[in-house]
Amino acid sequence: MNSAIILAGGSGLRMKENIPKQFIEINNKMILEYSVEEFIKNKNIDEVIIVCHEKWFTIIKNKFNNKAKIIRGDKTRSLSSYQGLINCNNKCKKVLIHDGARPLVTQKIINDNIFNLNQYEAVVPVINNSDSLINSDTMQYLDRNSIKKIQTPQGFQYQLILNAYSEFVNLISDTRDLFKDDLSLLLNYSTNLNYLFYNGNQSNFKITNKKDINKFNFLLKC
Repeated sequence: MNSAIILAGGSGLRMKENIPKQFIEINNKMILEYSVEEFIKNKNIDEVIIVCHEKWFTIIKNKFNNKAKIIRGDKTRSLSSYQGLINCNNKCKKVLIHDGARPLVTQKIINDNIFNLNQYEAVVPVINNSDSLINSDTMQYLDRNSIKKIQTPQGFQYQLILNAYSEFVNLISDTRDLFKDDLSLLLNYSTNLNYLFYNGNQSNFKITNKKDINKFNFLLKC
């Protein structure tokens, strides 16, 4: 069984709006809805779990009634991921974790993720970096060919990522978000991870500010 967890518990402070970015409406549809619908219609996904901001829980539960499982988010991204994981069906073998603020995820990215998990413990879509990169402290240029931009969904063998999060939750002594994403937490847990970076898509970007909203609007019209 394959599960998809969509994280929508963030407050979106960088957007500087009254509502979290994932709930902003574009063309009469919440940003969150675009990605949720892609996962719901994917034939390789057996269940969709939305980890939702507390204030929007009832609204999202009513909107996706009988189509997705809605649970409340926690204090940090990592803890919200953990809530999603422990709410997966007990038959789950593969799990994908996606940012609700990445509305243009494609069917190909989802399918490639599921397929690659047949051989790997963790699979992550990435895109190349086209800009020159410099370490501003050392003034040394970095090899941009070895630098990748990480996207979601990040896919994992379910039991492995669940074990990693369970250990993390048992060890933390505060509520700081110590890890940037799910892969970074797993790398801290596993020293010999069998992982794959596969080709993502430039359109699968994360909305973080008003410029991204304008970009999303433009791409919807194309």
